[in-house]
Amino acid sequence: MRESHPWLGSTLTSKFSSTTVAMQTRLPVTRESFFKPHGGFVVGVKNLEVLRDTKEIEMTAKLYGANVCPFVHRTRLLLAEKGIEHEYVAIDLANKPDWYHEVLPSGKVPLLEHDGHRIWESDIICEYLEEAFDGPEFMPRDPGRKAEVRLLVNWGTSQLVPPFYKFLANQDRSKDGELKEQVLKVLRELNEKLGERPGPYFFAQITLADLELYPWFERMCVLRHYRDFQVPEKLSQVHAWWDAMKSRESVQKLKEEDEYFIEKYESYAVGDKVPA
Repeated sequence: MRESHPWLGSTLTSKFSSTTVAMQTRLPVTRESFFKPHGGFVVGVKNLEVLRDTKEIEMTAKLYGANVCPFVHRTRLLLAEKGIEHEYVAIDLANKPDWYHEVLPSGKVPLLEHDGHRIWESDIICEYLEEAFDGPEFMPRDPGRKAEVRLLVNWGTSQLVPPFYKFLANQDRSKDGELKEQVLKVLRELNEKLGERPGPYFFAQITLADLELYPWFERMCVLRHYRDFQVPEKLSQVHAWWDAMKSRESVQKLKEEDEYFIEKYESYAVGDKVPA
């Protein structure tokens, strides 16, 4: 009989950080089921749910998402790069079906179902896919380098994403100059970071840091259209990285035309609602 560990219940005091994280579970969680066979710890315990009924278990990956969402775009790029067969379930963000809230009460996308797990938050999904599936690797094996990738992902999410949307959603034209400068400041920092690397990617080969940042560059067209914003040509390292990313088969396969994003983000740009 497998030994169940009470400390893997609804609340877990993480041995990997000083914080307490919560885990939703629908099955008794054993040490064997919690720690992956390859020795990897599932990152972000609070974003992991174990399915109750074995009939629900998806051995083939199933991703719930919406093409307009850059966080979904991240996960789809990695799925394509690793050649992972999966089912994609499109969710209408403007009118989320009731059944999806039963699957995930928060209604967030993306959501991954695989091997009896439901996992949300794009960066956590990407790390799960990287560990759970064979194929090309997008995380260094060296712990220090792996930490660098995670820091770059966190930097992009925390530094570029907020000013991008704040600038786009702003309805006070007198603040456009200030908000534009905030975006430019981050892009200049990105140019410096890329300039320190062998190029064109953050490391000698492409990693999750590149894949998880790229979706906002495919959406730069909405800033150009609605806020007359262009990434300055003098940021040559950014443009070299951008060109390298655009040339990848995964990016070309999933690419949406500028008109698609311009239409989808119109309501956001005029202060109405989030894109759908």
